Amino acid sequence: MHWGHGLVARRRVSEPEWTPPPVEQLQVLRRQIAAAVDKGEQLKAQTYAETDGAWGAWDSNLGDLVEKACGPRSAQATSFHYSTGIFGGGPDRHRYYSESEYESALVAWRNESISKKSAAARGALEAIDLDLERRGATPAAMTLAARDFSFITSVPLRAIVERDYDELKRSTGTTVKAASLLAGSVIEGVLIDALGQKGFAPKQLDGMRFVDLINKAAAAKVIGDRTQKAAHAVRDTRNFVHPAVELREGRLRKVDADAAIALMQMVLEDAS
Repeated sequence: MHWGHGLVARRRVSEPEWTPPPVEQLQVLRRQIAAAVDKGEQLKAQTYAETDGAWGAWDSNLGDLVEKACGPRSAQATSFHYSTGIFGGGPDRHRYYSESEYESALVAWRNESISKKSAAARGALEAIDLDLERRGATPAAMTLAARDFSFITSVPLRAIVERDYDELKRSTGTTVKAASLLAGSVIEGVLIDALGQKGFAPKQLDGMRFVDLINKAAAAKVIGDRTQKAAHAVRDTRNFVHPAVELREGRLRKVDADAAIALMQMVLEDAS
């Protein structure tokens, strides 16, 4: 019994208890995590050779930031470290006939890993904001990562989505109505293109209600069940471009804009 207590004591000496960072440091860590998530999206747009070693360093740095902000044994740190499974590894070279096929498989594997790590880091950002709010501090403004929209096959539609997403990045945290409408526009554009790829005709999609777009996308496996359920709790903000609708249904609030942006991020994770 005493021997066991000695082991515990030695473990505690080698692993000092984590202390939550003060507000100012937590806000800095939040900005650094958001910037790292943004960097991850940039890495996904590069060839595997261009990021050889770089995305491993990105993973280690982001994991370290999450641990410093939330604690090394926190749910957020655990979620991050095990987001891609217990064992690492990539595609087996022997399964591919050419170098180009193997390169494509490596890129797909790397991008999936980055997406899962980024999703876990975004969960940490949400936890940090809740902690800052609990401590009476103003949470840092929501930041949006750079996105690669090459998965949208319609060139004109992709240009619209890219424009709206870029405007949303610049207006997030400073606007309510504009952010809500822009997030809704990105969701709509992504789902219309994805459903078009699934065989839906333009006439079927033209003018389709938001709830119908969501349900059709879920049925076609474009988005997951969790995203579909989240969407039903988010207001369809497209009609709020009309002041009369806002007068009738109640003014848009910041929480509505934040919910629309969060849903947009879920849709992008699923569809891309």
